[in-house]
Amino acid sequence: MDVIVNDAVVQGGAVGMIVALDITDPLHPKELWRTPTVTTKPGTDEMFGSGVSAGSGFAFDLKRGLILGGTGQWTSPPYDGYPESPQPAGFIDRSDSLWAIDYRTGKFVWFNQFHNGDVFNLSAPEPSGPNNPVYRDADVLSPPVLFTAKFKHGKNRDLAGNGSKGGLFRAVDRDTGATVWEREISKRTGLGGIQAGAAYADGSVFVAGFEGIDDGFSDANFNAPGSRYLNAFFATFSPAFWADVEDVSADSDPATGMRVKVYSLDAATGKSNWHFDGGKDYVELLAGAALRHVSTANGLVYVTTTAGKLFVLDAKNGDILFTDQTRDLNALFGLGLGKPHHVALDAGTVISNGMVYVPSGGQNNPSGGITAYKVKKGH
Repeated sequence: MDVIVNDAVVQGGAVGMIVALDITDPLHPKELWRTPTVTTKPGTDEMFGSGVSAGSGFAFDLKRGLILGGTGQWTSPPYDGYPESPQPAGFIDRSDSLWAIDYRTGKFVWFNQFHNGDVFNLSAPEPSGPNNPVYRDADVLSPPVLFTAKFKHGKNRDLAGNGSKGGLFRAVDRDTGATVWEREISKRTGLGGIQAGAAYADGSVFVAGFEGIDDGFSDANFNAPGSRYLNAFFATFSPAFWADVEDVSADSDPATGMRVKVYSLDAATGKSNWHFDGGKDYVELLAGAALRHVSTANGLVYVTTTAGKLFVLDAKNGDILFTDQTRDLNALFGLGLGKPHHVALDAGTVISNGMVYVPSGGQNNPSGGITAYKVKKGH
């Protein structure tokens, strides 16, 4: 299991860790190992800094005996002058990284850092939008996707892919952790660029990121002086915020409207498979944010959004084949928001035996459930 131990309001001296339980005897489980994400200073029991939460879902490589996951940012600097000053002895920077651990021993085998220098304290936030040259709150906290890429010279290569809240998707070699290719999927926001797992099928990786329609979205909502909310964490508790997120009207208000960008990428090179008029190589969904995994099966790609909208795309060309919309909570309960606020689809989809199950409900939503759809032959 992953453990996020930092207090949500007061960031203390805690660090992330990964814990394995031996459940051979399910009535008497026992801890097998625990691995902190942060190293200790040589000759002491003191950790370098705090944070580097371990909060992603996992992927398992049984052939190599690996468990793979991701980490978040520092909540306090690991040393004076970080990251410009020389690293002190014993320091290893695993923040904002995709990592692999030997699941039998708990030892790190490799890690690949997506963003360096990310220190973000929830109680003293700094701007984290696309106009800030320093990445802030750029966690790698979605579950990795494992796939085998086929290269032109005929050799297959086992890769792992993951995305960051900084909007970066990267594919790495599963033996070494070395970067094979990467793509910037979406711009950064205080809420996150990529927060959902990707999907793989038939040589293609499908990934979704999201961003403010206006670059000023992050400054208007998070971290900047005069912003509506202290940071993204506190914003998510407000129904008014989610109504603003799904408000994609052309109102010239930078604090409203987010869009999802869905890509189909060649698994070996990261190059775009979809191409549209005007040079665009992604499908744009004007429907808020995408907080959970995309799914693919039977030539279809499923994307769920915080605006309560399900999209089903043709995996070959990106055509939108089907959409459905959840109920408007503002109209249903008279919330007085002045705009629609639909039941969020924040859990992705589950596909089984020709059926697609879509859970609904979100932060502070007074409604939720599961909708089942039957997939017709030939889509």
